[in-house]
Amino acid sequence: MFNMWLTLIDVSLKMHWSPYENKLGGFMEKFNDCLVLILSYFPFVFTDLTPTAEDKYFIGWFYNAILGIMILANVGVMVMTTFESLAGKIKECNFKSTEIEN
Repeated sequence: MFNMWLTLIDVSLKMHWSPYENKLGGFMEKFNDCLVLILSYFPFVFTDLTPTAEDKYFIGWFYNAILGIMILANVGVMVMTTFESLAGKIKECNFKSTEIEN
């Protein structure tokens, strides 16, 4: 319960203040915080509040799907920013080599 309240406060403050350096970083931070808030509700569902084991099983797959989406989105952003940075470095090296030749 404490984790749920801390996550809710964190999401609320970040949504209100938006303390981010760039747009993509800000979006990913909000995206991650919202998914962590959603995932913090799941431990209650795995208790005796859910009567059948089959329901817990399906809820567990839903939990894993949300976690997988979060991981894939973060890895995708990391790969995208890495390739953008790499492309910028290649362009910079090509520009420097053409300056040297002239």
